[in-house]
Formats: sequence, structure tokens, C-alpha cells
Amino acid sequence: MQELNVKFTPTEGDARTITLRIGDPVRGPSSWGVRIEIVGYGRRYATVVQGEDWAQCLQLAAMVLPVALQTMGLKGTLDPPFYEREANRPNL
Repeated sequence: MQELNVKFTPTEGDARTITLRIGDPVRGPSSWGVRIEIVGYGRRYATVVQGEDWAQCLQLAAMVLPVALQTMGLKGTLDPPFYEREANRPNL
């Protein structure tokens, strides 16, 4: 399991260190999966991200971690930046 300690600075409140974890890819019967975890903010988040192959599931895991922070109600910045995604802009 790979682990990265980052400084999370919420839009409101004090900064603190949280840990982002990405497990080793595991081949299943029809897809690959990798466990991700976020710890250190008073609660723990864990889920498995699925992909077609080991590379895709690792890429998707890196993309899911920042979104998972938002779904936990944690909006702010990570230092160092982990996976910065483009702002959602509607196609008009």
C-alpha cells in the first residue's frame, strides 16, 4: 500500500495532516480493483475502485481521492497537490 501524508487546508478552519492511501491492484474475475483510504480527519473513508486493468484502476484511484474528500464535506486544498482536476464547466 502506498501512503502519502498531505497538509489539508479547509476553506474554513485549521490545516491538519491527513493520510491518503492507495493499495495494491488485485485482479478479480471480471476487473481489477484497488482499495483507497483517507484517514486523519476524525473519520475514515475507504472504498474499492474498479478498472479494466491494473493501470486504469490506479489512475482512477488517484482521481477518486480528491472527490472522496469533497463527498466527506471536506473542501479545501492539499499540499502537496495530489490530483488536480479541471473545474466542471458546462458545455454551452
